[in-house]
Amino acid sequence: MSDTPVFRRDKYGHAVDAYPAETDHGRPLGINVSGNVAYATDDTVTLAVLGIDGSLRVPPPERGLPSDFPLDEVELTPGEYVLYIADEAHPWRALSEYGQRLVEETSHDTGVVLTDGPVDADLDSLLASLDGATADDDVGEHSGMVRRVAMDHPEQVVDSLGTLIDLLAAHLGDGETSGDSAEAWDRAAAAVDLAYAVSRAAREDPAAVAAYLDGLVEMLGHERTAADQPTPRHLTDALDAIGRAETDEVAAALVRAVESDADTAEAALNALYRLEHRYSAGEHPLCEAPAVRDAVDDATDREDPVGEAALDVGMIHGFHE
Repeated sequence: MSDTPVFRRDKYGHAVDAYPAETDHGRPLGINVSGNVAYATDDTVTLAVLGIDGSLRVPPPERGLPSDFPLDEVELTPGEYVLYIADEAHPWRALSEYGQRLVEETSHDTGVVLTDGPVDADLDSLLASLDGATADDDVGEHSGMVRRVAMDHPEQVVDSLGTLIDLLAAHLGDGETSGDSAEAWDRAAAAVDLAYAVSRAAREDPAAVAAYLDGLVEMLGHERTAADQPTPRHLTDALDAIGRAETDEVAAALVRAVESDADTAEAALNALYRLEHRYSAGEHPLCEAPAVRDAVDDATDREDPVGEAALDVGMIHGFHE
């Protein structure tokens, strides 16, 4: 993978050949503009992405993306689907050998469906545009470019983490992502892109993101739910990554939060609940940390809502055993 340019990898930095060549969802065609891998059978295309634990996650955490595309209903072959996406959406980031062969069988050169190179944009300017955006601005265009910069230049996101996290927190805290208006929808889509950028930074430099753990926990801990909405899923990805790479530091910070005032403790437990739910049938080093387990157990004796949150975390952790 080290020989594969970043702009030819998926949204978390994996080359297409890191993916399983045969799955129940078919064979991989390539990596689309969103950084997800498209698997195809003769009848259906299914989007997937590799989780940090190496498992194939279907569908990937995105807003508004269907888990599958019915080739049979629209009478497209897998090769024609590759051409269709390149024409209607954006060129592909990469094609698998299988995808290349399918395109060649349509008598097209693979170069016509592949992106030319990494995006060239100034991340700080994009974030500033989003910070001051109004209903008349193209919020989706700006956030989409933030996403592309995060995929192609993740080191730039690491350098701008403070601004990025403050901007996302403002989106979530001000309720700008709720409602049925077009503006609310655009804000919600932007929040997904910003949350993805945080998760990509966590894969690139876990220690850098761990320094912003308090803000991450506050955003992720707004509510305790297992719902697979894309914004909290991306933020759970970030907690997942830093919890693996910086286990002792993150565990100690979570323990301090759980032992703190009620609001801080509940947010920390809610964030931990999301991570526990993701690995309810497995293990995660942060969830297994003895100090974390002790803090959760002790918190069950506190008054609601902290005690209730701790009980929920302890209950879902029991599925590990």
